[in-house]
Amino acid sequence: MKKTKIISIFITLIFLLLFLKSDFRVINELNCCQDDYDYYSHALTIAQDFDFDYSNQLVSGKRFYLNGKDAPKGFLGSGLLASPFLFFGILLDKLFGESHNILTYKKLLYSFSSVFYLFFSLNLIKKSIDNKLETKTLILAFFGSGVAYFAFERFSMTHVYEVFTVSLIIYLTIKYYSDENSTSIFSLLLPLSFLLGFLVRWTNYYILFIPFIILKITFKGNVKKYIFKDPIFLVSSALSLGLFSYLSKAIYGVVTFSPTFVYQASNISSNLINELNSNFFNVLFKLCKDTYHILFTQEFGLVWFSPVIFLGLLMTCYGLLFSSTNKSAYFVILLCFGQSFFVVSLWTSTASSYGFRYLYSLIPLSFYVIANSEGTVRYPVFTKYLKYFSIFSILSILFFESTTGTQLSTEVVINSFGIEDMYSQPYYLTGFIQSLTMLTAYLKIFATSFLGLFSFKFLLITIGSENLNLLLKNLGLSFENKDFVDLLSSIEIIEIHKFILILLICIYICNYFYEKIISD
Repeated sequence: MKKTKIISIFITLIFLLLFLKSDFRVINELNCCQDDYDYYSHALTIAQDFDFDYSNQLVSGKRFYLNGKDAPKGFLGSGLLASPFLFFGILLDKLFGESHNILTYKKLLYSFSSVFYLFFSLNLIKKSIDNKLETKTLILAFFGSGVAYFAFERFSMTHVYEVFTVSLIIYLTIKYYSDENSTSIFSLLLPLSFLLGFLVRWTNYYILFIPFIILKITFKGNVKKYIFKDPIFLVSSALSLGLFSYLSKAIYGVVTFSPTFVYQASNISSNLINELNSNFFNVLFKLCKDTYHILFTQEFGLVWFSPVIFLGLLMTCYGLLFSSTNKSAYFVILLCFGQSFFVVSLWTSTASSYGFRYLYSLIPLSFYVIANSEGTVRYPVFTKYLKYFSIFSILSILFFESTTGTQLSTEVVINSFGIEDMYSQPYYLTGFIQSLTMLTAYLKIFATSFLGLFSFKFLLITIGSENLNLLLKNLGLSFENKDFVDLLSSIEIIEIHKFILILLICIYICNYFYEKIISD
């Protein structure tokens, strides 16, 4: 048993190091990409200054500005959840000293925050669906959902944290209704989980319907207590609302519940209201047309690149048509999907990154629907599709930006919605399949991974930079581009103790994965 565990952890470690990207981590400072830095600024002001004064964090210019108050446009939640990791990173930087800004401890530990919440979310989902899906299928579908990209590479975005908070809400709701005691700790915790969910992304309003969905589907409405009538839940909800208001005032200088106000995009909501009032059916037709693109387009269509969300939607429609007792629950679930799909339709883009990232909060709900759907049990072909297409999707994350065919455009192109857009790739499916046959893609994947980082560091220590370049040249693998040269220079500077810390963190994650997911 011990030997099996060691082998499993070792194999998982290799895969983890291969998928973990170093290029976005091994940079002088995390001060790019607006949204990324917004969430980082939240974490930094909490961990470093213990306040919500962003005057020494927002180095790249004002984002939100009102009556002399600077603040990020991005929402607080992910930064709040990541702040403990950043705090310990700051302590380690003080302990060891910052001789340079290449892979500082604060940046390193901050980047692993999303990885931690990724695996924690998987554990919560596993517990919530109670082994109704084969563990292998669950693992493949989760990592093939698309959200892993936002842990392994673009770690300073909200999407992993969205998945975590929705997973937490589902788990706590199930625990609440499973607990026969009239009073329960879950009564207190549930409103706080809703608070976290809204702090991560204010626009995920559908999470309020999750208790109703679980009550109807899992418990068939046969319970002795109702969450929305629970006095402790109501008190905790009032406290959570008060805390949300306080945080809004502290961050933005005003109490607001409007995400468009924070993003200073009030024209979007007013234009939408006017459009709905005057051309409701046109808006509905556009949503249906855009849904087709979201599902089947080459540009990260869900059927190819997020099979769990696609199947979750399909099983929702199946339940709505064929369920004899839970039609109301499946109708509400369809509304949950509709809200997120509507956001994508509103922006008419994939949002300048990998996948339809605005839909990834639906991953835990999709797992819940699939695990509890009669259609999944009746037609095994659905779980086979989920398993094999998830493998396809996992590879697509690995090959993202490995070739010109899998890179987002740096010029304006026509995206899959027929809109002129930058940072788009309307032929990603074709480009990805072509990349599978290109040696340069595999070389770039290795070179920009933590597995490559460790390998190059070992070779630099043992044979030196000149001999390493000579070795690569003799193997016909000469990397003469500036990015690779800069990467080698950075690797040479990074201290050994940081590599040891990375390895220890990765081993811990792999052990957690084995104990909580594989063997549990």
